[in-house]
Amino acid sequence: MFWHVRTYVLIGNPIYPANLDTAGKSHSAVDGSRPSIWTRHLLYPWVAHFDGHKVLESPSANPLGFYFVFFCVCWGLTRRRDYSRADLGVIAFLVIYYAYWVYIWGVLRYAIAPILLAALLLAERVTTVSQQNRSARRVTAVLFAYCVGFALLPTLILQVNAFQFSYFAGSLDRAGYLRATMADYRPIEVLNQHAAPGERTLSVNNCAAAYAYDPSKFRCVRLTGEFSDEKAFLIHRMVSSTKPDFLMLPTEFSHDKLLAPLNQLGYRTPIYQDDRFLLIPRTAIGR
Repeated sequence: MFWHVRTYVLIGNPIYPANLDTAGKSHSAVDGSRPSIWTRHLLYPWVAHFDGHKVLESPSANPLGFYFVFFCVCWGLTRRRDYSRADLGVIAFLVIYYAYWVYIWGVLRYAIAPILLAALLLAERVTTVSQQNRSARRVTAVLFAYCVGFALLPTLILQVNAFQFSYFAGSLDRAGYLRATMADYRPIEVLNQHAAPGERTLSVNNCAAAYAYDPSKFRCVRLTGEFSDEKAFLIHRMVSSTKPDFLMLPTEFSHDKLLAPLNQLGYRTPIYQDDRFLLIPRTAIGR
């Protein structure tokens, strides 16, 4: 709550950068479908476990795994008559958060904290059940191992690529790994080999400035959508007014309507070109 109060005092909007006008409205699912009120409140746990494409941009249909599916029975096996204030406070927070979060059809990544709290509450009950006898301990151990093993699969899909194995094996160096995995890096690597200290670069749609030799001399402009006459005019105006030493353009923008006027400004022959970007140095007019 501290950060919400602080944001409200500074900006007047406690949920900035989100918009207050949309904070109380329900939204479509990640896949574009629009759930009914019954789906939102009654079926969300099922959807989050077995139809996860609606609640997370994930390659898995089961982004929550099976931890809660397997161990929710432990909650019923360890019923209590009295709860500590801490337990009641956490349960109240989870209920309130769930009611609002599900109403707007929340994405799972925005509920990491409540999900972890719920997992910890359940883990206490699982521990109690597993300590009852040896069989219960073996069953919970097997189920935990399955949950961890299943969780590793989408983690590997999302976080690991084939080139990382080559990098850790030593067959790829840092530059080779970046070259293989980032289309934005390759033209910047060539730029670093040709640019002298103090020379400026104007880049369109390649904003990986952190890899440039001097990021302070690397200016990036984002132009979304397909090439158009308006974009050609805008790029020409920026180039003619700033006269950068190097110009980096998307290859799909290499139309005569853009390149012909740039040629008159001294941007003629690319020193690098691939299927994503081309890099053109500025030469003196008349040479």
